[in-house]
Amino acid sequence: MLRSLFKYALYALLVIILLVMAVIIYDKYQSVIREKEVAAKKVKELQFGSVGKNYKWKWHNEELGVQVAYLEGLKRTVLRKVNLDQQYAVYAYKDDDYAFNAIASFQTKCEPKTTITTTEKFPNGEAKVLTCSEDGSDLYIEVAWPPKTDVLSLTWEENLNGFRVNESFSGWDFDLLDREVTLKKAEKPIDSKFDLSTAKPVDKK
Repeated sequence: MLRSLFKYALYALLVIILLVMAVIIYDKYQSVIREKEVAAKKVKELQFGSVGKNYKWKWHNEELGVQVAYLEGLKRTVLRKVNLDQQYAVYAYKDDDYAFNAIASFQTKCEPKTTITTTEKFPNGEAKVLTCSEDGSDLYIEVAWPPKTDVLSLTWEENLNGFRVNESFSGWDFDLLDREVTLKKAEKPIDSKFDLSTAKPVDKK
């Protein structure tokens, strides 16, 4: 009888071990699947939209989902964040006076090079207008805030007759954009007689 009990206990132990192994393998499998899904999503974010395909975007802050690229058309560096669920991207850059600009680009088919005047208006009463891209692959709108605006406290929220954008700029790092603007302001001295790189100590007699 003891041998039977021992045999049953051994079988039970083996079953428990197999179940534990099965759970571990399943969890590992699910983890691998999740990692692949996350990696695939990140690739889609980097390649999002016509602007994503035409420029080589890289991560500026991968945790926040903020990307960076130099856009030849604007002649400046641009940050962007993609919302795959809602199929839009928010682009951000600084003017030469440090004014903050943002563009919302909605991936949707539209009549190339046309505009749509929405019923929404800016504070000055001007209508908010959506513009269709040259290839008819997306609608976009651009807005701007004056220099010295506390950008990190901004949340851009719009409902442009069904085209919605909701993006908080908290956590975005705009130092790269500010430095780029600052470096563009470099000027050659009018009359430079002294250069620290070539200066020599004065002989004292």
